[in-house]
Amino acid sequence: MGLRGFHVYKSLWDPIIGERLNLEQEPTNGVDQFAVATTTSTSSIVGHVPIEISRVLFFALEHGCSMYALVESNAIYYSPLVQGGLEIKVTVFCDWNERLAGELKGMVEGRYSFVDRLRYDYAKILRDVSSAIALAENEDEISDEMDRIDIED
Repeated sequence: MGLRGFHVYKSLWDPIIGERLNLEQEPTNGVDQFAVATTTSTSSIVGHVPIEISRVLFFALEHGCSMYALVESNAIYYSPLVQGGLEIKVTVFCDWNERLAGELKGMVEGRYSFVDRLRYDYAKILRDVSSAIALAENEDEISDEMDRIDIED
């Protein structure tokens, strides 16, 4: 994955191959409400995950996933975005309770058909699942809460 925003942080950070970076939610980000920042061991922000996958990673972090990235290369790449920018190549690792991850995946797949998942904004689906979990008093009630969620056309 390309760690975006290196052009902003290059004067503050020199990436080292194998360096571990933390992934943290950044809900106050003005560009992406689901932004996930990458930070060094000193908590300095040195980039962000691509917006195309930030919602999924934000959701996973919100539900107990522990994530980190390892710097793969200290070579600098041009961003594929129209506005440009520089990226550093990293690999993201996730440590998440497999049972909970499987339950959440099953709920999304069971509640939203493949066509729905293509047609609807993933952010809405993730917010729905998140709301169902927050409303449920315990894990046994999560499925009941999911049944109450309606998709709006």
